[in-house]
Amino acid sequence: MKDYSYEYSQEINSLLIGGIMALIMSSIMSFISVSYNVFYVLCNGIVEYFESNFVNMWPRSFSLAFAFDLPTVFVVAPSVRKIVNRIT
Repeated sequence: MKDYSYEYSQEINSLLIGGIMALIMSSIMSFISVSYNVFYVLCNGIVEYFESNFVNMWPRSFSLAFAFDLPTVFVVAPSVRKIVNRIT
């Protein structure tokens, strides 16, 4: 009887890495995008208005980015993994 626990562990590990990468990517990109748009576009560089607008907009931007990033990571990651395995 073959032990599949190693393959299962690798699959779970891969899913966790993809999810964590999507979380980090969404956080950074939504933070940068909202920071730039709020500070330079909406507030015209005025610091007093930046805080209230940023706090209201960033969670919504993060949620939207994460909703697109997570499926993208899960769809693209297997193809990228195959390409990397072929190269190395």
